[in-house]
Amino acid sequence: MTRLAAALLLALVAVTAARADDPNNYPFNLAKTNPKALAAWQHVVPDRLKRIAWVYRLDGTADQMRRVEIAGKPYLLGWVCKPHDCGNQLAFLVAVDLSRAAGVVRSEETGRVPLWLGAPTPGETEALQKKLNGD
Repeated sequence: MTRLAAALLLALVAVTAARADDPNNYPFNLAKTNPKALAAWQHVVPDRLKRIAWVYRLDGTADQMRRVEIAGKPYLLGWVCKPHDCGNQLAFLVAVDLSRAAGVVRSEETGRVPLWLGAPTPGETEALQKKLNGD
């Protein structure tokens, strides 16, 4: 490997690592970093859950969002739980092109039964279920 190729590879690894640690890559930051993605999510949240900040605004304990591809379409995939009570949680997908959003909420408000939002496709359902189960 030439020195130039090695330098480019190291630069690529550094950029990838920086993105993985990006503090803005959390659902609770979507209002600042990608308000249109947050609006796409909020569009599928039913009225009875809009008053719950960790559901409607994704304002709860969360892990970093990641990009996934489902049926050839790129999405942001995320997970959020109620602060101090992660027995109440949700997983969500927002298409990168903002054309759709889907999710699943399992909480006290849903009787701990999964409530599917946005009519997810089978591929979306599989990704959301895995995320909700911690995969």
